[in-house]
Order: sequence, then structure tokens, then C-alpha cells
Amino acid sequence: MKSNKFLIGLSMGVLGCKFYTSLKKNMKPQAVKVLRNAIAFGENTKNFFMEVTENAQALNKESYKKINYSNIKENEPYLPEKISDLQNQLIQVQKQLSKL
Repeated sequence: MKSNKFLIGLSMGVLGCKFYTSLKKNMKPQAVKVLRNAIAFGENTKNFFMEVTENAQALNKESYKKINYSNIKENEPYLPEKISDLQNQLIQVQKQLSKL
């Protein structure tokens, strides 16, 4: 079993040495081309995701503004009451501070 693996490894090594120069001449330009294409594809993908993220954030801001505006419109009748409550609380805090 071990001798079979050794013989297979040895034969692969011999074949590799014999065909190394022809493979180097043929495969190296193709490997370089594949790597360049992979790098360009990676950059294009990165740019695409950056654009998608920016568009999503812009749409999110618009929807957030719409939600907040509708929320303010719903609570508009209660705003004067809340303002007067806050003023009363400030007056009480000032009185307590003046006692100190």
C-alpha cells in the first residue's frame, strides 16, 4: 500500500518534471489572465456593493424622515400640553435649586 503511494508520487514527479517547461509556457499566461480577471471582478463587485449600500442608506433616510413627520403630525395636538408640563418641571427644579 505504501509502496503504491510512493510509486504514484514518484511517477507524478517525473511527469511534472518532463512537462514543466511546456506547462510553464502555456499555463502561466492563462493563469495571469485568470488572476487579472478575478481581481477586476472583485473590484467591480466591491464597487457594486458600495453603490447598493449608499442607495439603501439614502432610501432609509427618506423613509425615516417620512415616519418621523407622520409621528409628529399624530402627536401635534398634545405638544402644547407636553411643553407646559416641561415648563412646570423646570420651574420646580429651579425652586428646589434655589432652596439649596
